[in-house]
Amino acid sequence: MEKNLRNRRNLRFIRGVNQMKIIVVGTGFVGLPHAAVLSEAGHEVYAYDIDPKKVAAYESCDRTQIERYVNEPGLAAAIAETHNRYLFFTTDISEIAHDADVFFMCINTPPMRNGATDLSYYLNAAHDIAALLAERESDNRVILVNKSTVPVGTARVLENILKEHGVRNFGVASNPEFLAQGNAIEGSRRPDRVVVGADTEEDFQILRRVYSQFVNHVRIKYVETTPETAESIKYMGNTLLLTYISFWNGVGARVAESLPNVRMEDLKIGVTADGRISTWGSYVSNGAGGSCFGKDIQSLIYQLNQAGASTDLLQAVYNINEYQKTYLVDRAIHEAKFNFNQKTVALLGLAFKKRT
Repeated sequence: MEKNLRNRRNLRFIRGVNQMKIIVVGTGFVGLPHAAVLSEAGHEVYAYDIDPKKVAAYESCDRTQIERYVNEPGLAAAIAETHNRYLFFTTDISEIAHDADVFFMCINTPPMRNGATDLSYYLNAAHDIAALLAERESDNRVILVNKSTVPVGTARVLENILKEHGVRNFGVASNPEFLAQGNAIEGSRRPDRVVVGADTEEDFQILRRVYSQFVNHVRIKYVETTPETAESIKYMGNTLLLTYISFWNGVGARVAESLPNVRMEDLKIGVTADGRISTWGSYVSNGAGGSCFGKDIQSLIYQLNQAGASTDLLQAVYNINEYQKTYLVDRAIHEAKFNFNQKTVALLGLAFKKRT
């Protein structure tokens, strides 16, 4: 850590006009690639985690050790390229938090049984950081940015925590991630869009410096909006993708199965020939897996139910996706009269998808 701090002091003399001091809180699938790619832009980046084993693995720059925690193509190489130049790892931010420009909150927010989001890890981290910032002597503007997927309104919760601790001159923002597993590094380097939700022009300006390489990019849409809208965009995006998958599983496949002489492959080709209709998600499958789609639609259903809004469509999408997981087995039992009792079942391929 002492060597890292010496390097950090040297960096102060070469940091350019758009280079920021950034602390990324949490080094999982979201935080670690984000920290690595931010450092490639020349920012002074500290990836912070309370787990010393994780931090030791990342500092080793050894691919095998890194991939024990986050397995993403290109991640280990990205870390090795900027480690101890622009990218630093730490389990203690007490000495570096006082003059940070931006904190990115990349905290695990697991789902609860009723669809609500467990914010306990997030809230603990928010209170710890607020306590540190309340003690700082500097009055420089600091922004805390929610990068993890959190319920709509969480930025206001964060704002209240910072006020409760007496933090001065701060802003809160939402900047949701849209990463696909197996493509986190390339997805961070070349996103299709960057969404920033903030309250003031001052905060927008600071985050434009963080993302200066994307702000006026001809192929990357840079969207500035309110924190609540940014939080909603993530839920809407993932839910719409799951809706499309469920449409093909719940409608397209049923048309081909139930009506005479309908060829599923030709049906898909003919429908998606319309330029407005994507080929993505049009494959009949066992449903969408992964860690995001199911969690996000359940959370959105819960949030809308709490607000008194109808969720019939969302519930149907979720139910179709869940049913697909057992659909083939049900057909084997009821239509083919297959008996799984005392049978040995082989699973060919255990990866979530390609490149994971």
